[in-house]
Amino acid sequence: MSTARRVLPSLTGADISVRAFFESTSSFGLFVKFLLLEVTLFYFLSFIDGIEEHLGITPGSLIPSFKIWTLFTYALIDVHIWNLLRNWLFIFLAGNYVQPLWGDLELLLFYLITNTFSGLWVTLVYLLSFMAVGNEEFLFETKICGLSAFIGGVLVALKQLLPEEVISSLPFLHIRVKHLPFTAFVICSILALLKITSVPTLLLFLSGMLVSWIYLRFYQLHTSTRGDLSDGFTFASFFPEIAQPAVAIVANALHVGLVKVGICRKMVRRYDVGAVSSASNNLTLQMTPAERADKDRRRHLALKALSERLGQGGISTAASETAPGSSAGPVDSVWPELEPTSATVSKNSGSGATQLEAVVVQSESPSSTA
Repeated sequence: MSTARRVLPSLTGADISVRAFFESTSSFGLFVKFLLLEVTLFYFLSFIDGIEEHLGITPGSLIPSFKIWTLFTYALIDVHIWNLLRNWLFIFLAGNYVQPLWGDLELLLFYLITNTFSGLWVTLVYLLSFMAVGNEEFLFETKICGLSAFIGGVLVALKQLLPEEVISSLPFLHIRVKHLPFTAFVICSILALLKITSVPTLLLFLSGMLVSWIYLRFYQLHTSTRGDLSDGFTFASFFPEIAQPAVAIVANALHVGLVKVGICRKMVRRYDVGAVSSASNNLTLQMTPAERADKDRRRHLALKALSERLGQGGISTAASETAPGSSAGPVDSVWPELEPTSATVSKNSGSGATQLEAVVVQSESPSSTA
């Protein structure tokens, strides 16, 4: 049994010992190990007087003083031990569930994009607040620091990769991974209202979720396509089901505006309507290469996750259940198709067969654009 399975067999695992935690890091990629080392080192550096002034973001000093390096260092500054433990936990989750599927370079790119643009966005919020109110505390007394933006991004990535993973199956509390981003946002908002956590931390967390979703939805590069076109990863899907229709209307309107300014790209879906077969009288809808690649990518991720679980526990279980003296038969290694790449619609042609020429139908689905 692998170390990763001993430490965290699933997101529902409890009891993570310190020894097993550090043993599990041996299977992490280079970037995850380096990030764990960085946040630990910078935690101790955070106790140096004035360190937040030099490595954290001060909205009034970022552009006038040209402290551009703070966009890359602010995420590593945390002065509370519980923040360090929180950072370890989410880096650990990224190393176990995101990095094996994306690789080190993609996870590094995701980290840089999420933290950099979130830092810029929160800085812009405080600059606009100063322009509206005129309070100089927004410019020079506010310190933006912490890994909250990346934590929000990790939750969004987990929703994309493992949306149906069950965390809690209690009768009064049934939570899946897809519910985590909104649940975490509500908890963070309550903590900010109670002044247990700071407002910049809440803004960083919210910005991290938004920036990471825009990147994963529209820009992340795959083999032959970009982004994630699935209906289960729309912006409205982050909210409770009762609020999703209203959120979808607002999100689609915002998406149209973002397309016009060039931040998001227009999502167009194409379908090839094949000719009706004279033998079966069936109408076949075929997906375009981009959508087929997206389906194949999801199938590959599902098979990879399934293979890892079978490799961790399936072989030993099968060996223990085999009766002595009995020989196991050959194992079929052919994977079943998880999702069809074409849909077949039967069509009755009556007394004579109707021949349809292949046409291309271009459609846009308003409910899944944003």
